[in-house]
Amino acid sequence: MLSVGRKAGRLTRTIPFFGIGRWYAMDDAQKALSERFPLLTSLQIFHRNGEYEDLAAFMSVLLAAMDGPHESSFCFVLPRKSGMAALSATLYALGRFAVDFPTLAEQYAKRSFTAGQKVRLIPGEKVFEFGGVWPGFETWFRLKLLDDRRNTAFVWPISEILRIEPTAHRIPKGREDDIQSARRDPPLSTLDKLTGTRTFGNLSLAVNYVLLLGGRTETDDFLATTAGTGRAAEVNSTLERLVVPGFINETGQIKHRDKIGRASCRERV
Repeated sequence: MLSVGRKAGRLTRTIPFFGIGRWYAMDDAQKALSERFPLLTSLQIFHRNGEYEDLAAFMSVLLAAMDGPHESSFCFVLPRKSGMAALSATLYALGRFAVDFPTLAEQYAKRSFTAGQKVRLIPGEKVFEFGGVWPGFETWFRLKLLDDRRNTAFVWPISEILRIEPTAHRIPKGREDDIQSARRDPPLSTLDKLTGTRTFGNLSLAVNYVLLLGGRTETDDFLATTAGTGRAAEVNSTLERLVVPGFINETGQIKHRDKIGRASCRERV
């Protein structure tokens, strides 16, 4: 017997692996797990020679075990061979982010930006100043040019608050023509195309999902040399562009190694 289940009203099923119903039971289990973790069927491993490889079926069982009660911590001991631990951690982080995205986006929209705060306008890296919500018209917010003596302001609908992201940088400074070009429909990011989210490249939504205890060099090498692609093969990306490994400092805080100076970062592993 193989028992596959989740607590708190989630999928719970005991699957017999004997007799005539064996293959039907296996198919039912695989279908249920594929619906629960859609990335396992929508993503493939992309190799440098141009070939694609489906994710192994056992990954669904592993992710099901990882996706236990979220209020408690749990630990897995995995072999170091073939980057299995790093791949499992990455798939779990991306899958959780895709599921949590609507809630994370809503929380982000309710976040209070401070007038005068430097923000990055997405897509791109151009930096502007957050001018606050337009007085009397709370459905609009303002962006201003840095060090602008004319105090020029541009209004944006509050529904597009995901288009701005806090940053610690002052350069490259945004200009008026950058505002005009950015008003066009922003393209989906690589992460969006692979996971079905609509971040448009905003990296401030994610939280830490996985703590991976392993060799730093081998993990970095695996993320840098392993790529994922969608079934349509319209885009592929190395895993290091989708997640950012972090570290725990001396005080126990989880930090990331972001090189751009953003306030937050991608799904940290």
